[in-house]
Amino acid sequence: MKLYFETYGCTSNRADTEIMEGLVEDSHEIVGRPEDCDVAVINSCGVIDGTTRKVMRRVREMKGAGKRVVLAGCLPRIDPDSLQDCRPDFVMGPDSIGSIGDVLGSLEDGNDGGSVQTLKVTGFDKAAARRRPDGSVIRAIPIAEGCLGGCSYCGTRFARGRLHSYAPESIEAGVRSALSWGCREIQLTAQDTGAYGADIGTDLAELINRVCMVEGDFRIRVGMMNPAHLMGFLDDLIEAFANEKVYKFLHLPVQSGDDRVLQDMRRGYGVEEFTEIVQRFRKAHPGLTLSTDVIIGYPTEDEEAFERTYRLIERIGPDILNITRFSPRPGTPAAGLRDMPDRIKKERSRRMSILAREVSSQINRGYVGREEQVLVTEYGKKGTLLARTHSYKQVVLREGVPGEFRRVRIKDSTAHYLVAG
Repeated sequence: MKLYFETYGCTSNRADTEIMEGLVEDSHEIVGRPEDCDVAVINSCGVIDGTTRKVMRRVREMKGAGKRVVLAGCLPRIDPDSLQDCRPDFVMGPDSIGSIGDVLGSLEDGNDGGSVQTLKVTGFDKAAARRRPDGSVIRAIPIAEGCLGGCSYCGTRFARGRLHSYAPESIEAGVRSALSWGCREIQLTAQDTGAYGADIGTDLAELINRVCMVEGDFRIRVGMMNPAHLMGFLDDLIEAFANEKVYKFLHLPVQSGDDRVLQDMRRGYGVEEFTEIVQRFRKAHPGLTLSTDVIIGYPTEDEEAFERTYRLIERIGPDILNITRFSPRPGTPAAGLRDMPDRIKKERSRRMSILAREVSSQINRGYVGREEQVLVTEYGKKGTLLARTHSYKQVVLREGVPGEFRRVRIKDSTAHYLVAG
């Protein structure tokens, strides 16, 4: 059969898609255009309502074009009722991607899933799973599945479950395999990398140190960490980041600058703890790129709570701010709270977006005139290439080859990237 894969959502989902492609490439033909396929595998996300609607619309489009559809990913577990109006031919959860071959075999035999119940398979090791070489310089390596949190608004934990950390030796094997195929940027990914190892007697700092010992000239990007799980090994983690192979990039979501709202969200930390982590990382690693997330319009966020979040963002000055409007997810405690009008969320998001652009523009202007070593990672638009500095700043340049290190001079900047001369 001819297969077309389409991915929505996070880096973990992208890794899951690559694993599924690797598992079936010998038995099926993978095509790059949906119109050429017999079966479309849509790896879904359901973190917000807008994404749910987008995925469902895509399933209906594929079905309307006469394609059979396998719906994989988080959405079937987060919001199974949403599947009633589009009826994919088979449904898989994130823990069942190892059985993609069996699912496709069933479809070849004329069978389907028959319902929205998701196939569940345990024990599949994603860290060292086979991938399909695609020439990419970037490889995301799953280091864990699930989390230790109980955030009141999050549906992803229904899809990914409780924390299951992959063995360090499996992760190392995955890294070595990626490097052998020419990858130069390794992304350690999980729903919460900061929780890694809590279930198997290790931690993220030890894992980073182990990966850094792998031979080769490559870079490591560490994925999102919940502040709640870092304080117990923060010194070791900051020290692990000192290795030249580790991008000086910290993705640390705060979600709200108000302690009462954080408590309502069940995040497990306060503004003071978040601020301390940021300050200690910045002191140890000057020039660090800080990425953080905020949820706008959580049901208990009043105007004063929003202003506290706004002032926190002003004060810490993140390089990157990911803004999400609250969207109730089925089955979560927050779904039972009274949602606020969209107009309030929109206005608060607008104000926060303006602030974020001002902050990031100012930070990036400080790079103009500097010379930086960058790793060229991929081709961009209109004949450009994209690269990353040692602090994971994106650089647009005109010369280079993906996978090479270059020294460039920054001649211009925007709120989102730097431009090399």
